[in-house]
Amino acid sequence: MYIGGSGVTVEDSEFQSNRASSAGGIFIVNSYPEINGCWFEDNDAGAIGNLTASPTITNSIFVANQGNPNAAAGVTNASSSPLIYNCVFHENSGWRGTIIHNQDATSSPEVYNSIIWGNLIGSDPSGNPYHPIHGSTAIQY
Repeated sequence: MYIGGSGVTVEDSEFQSNRASSAGGIFIVNSYPEINGCWFEDNDAGAIGNLTASPTITNSIFVANQGNPNAAAGVTNASSSPLIYNCVFHENSGWRGTIIHNQDATSSPEVYNSIIWGNLIGSDPSGNPYHPIHGSTAIQY
């Protein structure tokens, strides 16, 4: 799904087994949508990609999504600051930032009261492990 230049609400939707180069589930550009109660499973290039976007993501589940060298399995941000509340991230696998990957210093996502559990973390070609969260991210429970 592509969301551009709007404040739409995406609710109670499933994004499953999608393939893309930058976001298998939802690609958001210059927007501030609300994503609530959604299920993201087995998406290649991650579940959500944000480009100058500030979505609010609540009560959603991210399971078995795959990242790539440029995208997290969960949420990838470029000049974006999503707010993530009450979400579950489980069995996702990726390279840079398995759960969250910030591609620049202007991205500042915030994660509240969410469960990050049992995700698979890859490593770079030299064998150095990547981290579940890449870049500055505020996390509070």
